[in-house]
Amino acid sequence: MKNRRTAGNAMVAVLGLAVIMMSMAYSLSETTSASRVLQEMRTRQLKLRLATESAANVAIAYFQSNWETLTDGAATLEVGGTINVDISSTAVGSSTLNNADLVATITKLSGTNPDNSVYTITATGVFGDKNNPEDFRRYRITMSTAKAPEEVFAQTMLSIEGYDFMGNANTDAWNSTVSDYGGGSTNTSNGDIASEGDITIGGSATVGGDVNDNQEFPLPTFDYSETVGGESATTSLGAVTSSIDLYDTSSPYRASSVILGNGESITVHGNVVLYVDGAVNFKQATINYDDSVSYPNRSSTLRIYQDEYDDSSATDFAINGNTIVGDVTDNGDGTLEVHPERFVFITENDGAITCNGNGALAAAIFAPNASFKFNGTFDMYGSIIAAYFGTGTAGSSTQGKVNGTFDFHYDEGLESLNLDLAPRLLILGWQARGLGFDEL
Repeated sequence: MKNRRTAGNAMVAVLGLAVIMMSMAYSLSETTSASRVLQEMRTRQLKLRLATESAANVAIAYFQSNWETLTDGAATLEVGGTINVDISSTAVGSSTLNNADLVATITKLSGTNPDNSVYTITATGVFGDKNNPEDFRRYRITMSTAKAPEEVFAQTMLSIEGYDFMGNANTDAWNSTVSDYGGGSTNTSNGDIASEGDITIGGSATVGGDVNDNQEFPLPTFDYSETVGGESATTSLGAVTSSIDLYDTSSPYRASSVILGNGESITVHGNVVLYVDGAVNFKQATINYDDSVSYPNRSSTLRIYQDEYDDSSATDFAINGNTIVGDVTDNGDGTLEVHPERFVFITENDGAITCNGNGALAAAIFAPNASFKFNGTFDMYGSIIAAYFGTGTAGSSTQGKVNGTFDFHYDEGLESLNLDLAPRLLILGWQARGLGFDEL
């Protein structure tokens, strides 16, 4: 009797253990299933957020490319007006990404012209069907933005890397829209030099203005492929190796390279734009401007946009000694008529720009990836933006150096020069959040 009772107790214990094990298995199964559902929800939410961010980036890029000409249909976008951004025509390639439907808009909040206006860029992503609330998700990114003040050429010289300003280097300033250079028209208060790194003044160098170092400068973005890609047509030149005349009626031009010999020239008739895929080298060549009655008031100008290129056999930009490049005319009375705005050089190249002794350059140079080097005695009229001054490269641990008999003359008239590049944006406000079920 005792053995049967013991066996019965054992059976009950086994059955109890089995029930417990089954309960644990069921609970684990339910927990695993719930975790899987939760993980799937998190994955969908992440994909929705990333898709919405892509739509926002498309809208930002569209705004940067079209900020001057935003239109609501046929009319200029007015305060309170909204435009839809066509996401499917961009690199995203579709208005649906990660199974989310995407919409992006730009709304003008305030302002009388594109330079002083504030806009709201909104991107919304929708995942799932509203009739199925469990799977329905929406996400929205809203940002308030405005174009950053351009004023790219606001100082005599700017480099990303720090530099020593030494030797007999000097700076001063004048305004070419008001007077000729020299003869009492120059000042020693606006010949500023600048850098995002350290600037050290040494030797007999004199800065006729402020030294603005260790500051961040909001430079515009230059993408050669996008810039030239925005042109509906260009006149092909191939490789330019000798003197050439360029006319505004055939502009813009596109060349594979521009490498000129001594005594050769580019003569421009009207406002001319030249895109160059490869090397640009002037050596002892010059720029001539047609100032005939057909192009009054110095309306002949040359603007060169240069791509980054990789060709070890090509030479970097150089101006050799005893050469004047740009519009510099000696009036014979101690003054010079100089107009740097007539030659604008914008380059994506990270090579070297070299100006050799006893020369002069009148130009606005935008070369944020390149190094800029002066040899001997040289006069620079206008403004320079580079990555590095001296023989180093951008990102070098070696301090840049300006050391020699160089005179830098800043043209205050360049401060309002527009480079026609995608502007930097000021982000005035940013919000990213999931939307409620019936939230608009």
